[in-house]
Amino acid sequence: MTRTLTLLAPLAGAAAAALVAVAPRTAEAQALGDWSFQITPYVWFEGINGDITPGTGAPPLEIDASFSDILEDLNSAFFLHGLARSGDFVLFFDLSTSSSSRGGLIPPGIPAEGSLSQTSLTLAGGYRVVDNPQGHFDLLAGARAWWIEAEVDVPAA
Repeated sequence: MTRTLTLLAPLAGAAAAALVAVAPRTAEAQALGDWSFQITPYVWFEGINGDITPGTGAPPLEIDASFSDILEDLNSAFFLHGLARSGDFVLFFDLSTSSSSRGGLIPPGIPAEGSLSQTSLTLAGGYRVVDNPQGHFDLLAGARAWWIEAEVDVPAA
């Protein structure tokens, strides 16, 4: 099965995580010694478009789903960002996972079921290089892992 998808949603999630990472400290931050910790659940809006080809020679299935379409098809979603800081040293993680599914007909009227699930995990550490009343800037390095699975089930002809 060949799968070709254009995923715009992860870019929005990464942007949201970056904004949270540079946001000012909030009342949720808890201090432990010289460490402070912040856990932030969040939501973000997504859309997806692309084509899925269920097999060689089969017609492609076009996917074009707006946020309201995805919300209707959503099975589960969870998004969490964490931040730990001690002086100028910073650690953060970001976890996102979601699953959605939809059934329908493909030409010439064959029933099909499709599902899409994604999970991403980002871990990073770094150092605050600018800390003044006008703003803060943290220089970070880390790793990101993605797991994306798309499936289409079409009954045998």
